[in-house]
Amino acid sequence: IMAMVPIPLLVFAERKWGKRQDWQLEPHELAEDVFWLICAALLWMPLISGWYDTPISQGFEAVRDRALLDVSIAPDSALGLVAAVVAINIVSGFVYYWLHRVSNESPFFWRVHATHHHITKMSCMRGDRTHPFEYFHINLGGVIVMAFLGVSDAVLAVAAAFRIWNSLLNHSNLPLRSMPVYDWIFTTAAQHHVHHALDWKVPLSIKEQLLLAFYPRKRLVEL
Repeated sequence: IMAMVPIPLLVFAERKWGKRQDWQLEPHELAEDVFWLICAALLWMPLISGWYDTPISQGFEAVRDRALLDVSIAPDSALGLVAAVVAINIVSGFVYYWLHRVSNESPFFWRVHATHHHITKMSCMRGDRTHPFEYFHINLGGVIVMAFLGVSDAVLAVAAAFRIWNSLLNHSNLPLRSMPVYDWIFTTAAQHHVHHALDWKVPLSIKEQLLLAFYPRKRLVEL
């Protein structure tokens, strides 16, 4: 519920109060975003939930249950839960920042990150446009942090929901502004729109986006 309910609300809000009219999605573009959303769910859920067992989810549980740090973050109050989630997202966000920066500056890692940047319009579901290989580079870092810190299921659920909401808002076609203090620590839509603002972006088919990881460097740079 926490992950999925905001999506149709934001899609409606983009239609009614969109920041830019030329970013309004055509039906085929919206369908493509749904494809990436489903892929994200299928790749992300095994990392953070027990909805179905995979070697990845089993490995996460093993790390969480046997963390060498011998710590556990399992608050038993609402205030404690909020504090734990803020702390966890600051720590995991720090890891994510550096992995994300490397992905934008290193030609090797750009191969998988380029899929996310080859969009010509901003929209809420476009944060899920992530190459499958990138989950083992950028997104896995935060999961490992939470595993080693021994976070409870409640902290994990709320922290994951926060990251999902943040990603949805940061990529949305809405006239959102940065918030003082908050934007010193967490990314905001205004900041992230600038991050996606390069004019060289060209639309690619889903097949091409998946094949970017295997392109020779010359062809990758020319896109």
